[in-house]
Amino acid sequence: MIHESKQAQMFYSCLIVNAIVNTLLICMLYAIFKNDGNQYVPNIAHSFAVWFVKFPCTLALHFVLYPEVANGMSLMKFANNQPHLFVNHGSEISYILGLSQVTSALLCECICIYMLTYQHTVQHCIIHFVALEVIMDVANLYYESLK
Repeated sequence: MIHESKQAQMFYSCLIVNAIVNTLLICMLYAIFKNDGNQYVPNIAHSFAVWFVKFPCTLALHFVLYPEVANGMSLMKFANNQPHLFVNHGSEISYILGLSQVTSALLCECICIYMLTYQHTVQHCIIHFVALEVIMDVANLYYESLK
């Protein structure tokens, strides 16, 4: 078993990384809703080239985020089905961590779809896709730095 102080340190690290990811996603939402002017007008197919980029960007982010959702769901399922394998209140904490991972990934996907709906140029579609992908990679970058 891992010592309690190490468990607490790992738990707080997970919370901090999740808070950073959620803060970045909320900043993206804030930028959408507080945009000056009226440049965000729903536009599904301004031109074929823009539509041709929007569709793969949405699919690519979905494929990037699928493992995040799957890992979070499996953690939630394990914590829910085997609470006897955890320390006192450990299964509830694990369930909350899995839920926060799934929620962040789904929020990112919703933001991607919403933002790509309002883009008029290929460059903006690609920029917003890369920005959302990098935001969701922050947790993986942090995890890799701990190894």
